[in-house]
Amino acid sequence: SALYSTGVLLGDNMVLSGSFDGSLRVWDFRTPPAACVRMLPAHEGGVHCIVPDHDLIYSAGEDGHIRLWDPRIWRTLNCFGASNSPISSLGVDSMKIMSTSKNTQAIRLWEKTGKPLSTLPLVWSSACVSCSEDRVFASEDKQVKIWHLSPYSNSLSSSSSSSSSSSSSSSSSSS
Repeated sequence: SALYSTGVLLGDNMVLSGSFDGSLRVWDFRTPPAACVRMLPAHEGGVHCIVPDHDLIYSAGEDGHIRLWDPRIWRTLNCFGASNSPISSLGVDSMKIMSTSKNTQAIRLWEKTGKPLSTLPLVWSSACVSCSEDRVFASEDKQVKIWHLSPYSNSLSSSSSSSSSSSSSSSSSSS
């Protein structure tokens, strides 16, 4: 099946990729040509995202689910539904997971256990999402939005910056 999501390096000579058929594939690059040494059924439909997190790997795809994998034993440790829409982007930090879906205008935040934390509204569907310990970043409609997450309250503040030559910035608070 055709490669659908970018690979994740596993050690010096192994790469993990996601495919249109919903599988994760482990590739061995020690000798040319590269060989697929393991194929894991992962999602119903294509695998859109693969994100490493220390010794674990998260995958997300067309089925709207997020899976947590242990690459030492190639087993799913957790699977939870993020949406009824295909997940287009996935971000992970030490405390949380965030996802965006192709057909929704929101970023969903999750604890690493899969427990929902909150939803951040977007005007358009986001093409990408990433995070740091106290911020969530998203791209939408030629803008980058930044949410500052307060660890001591449920408050979120957001700001956006346009990518055009005239930069604009706005802030708002929501709970």
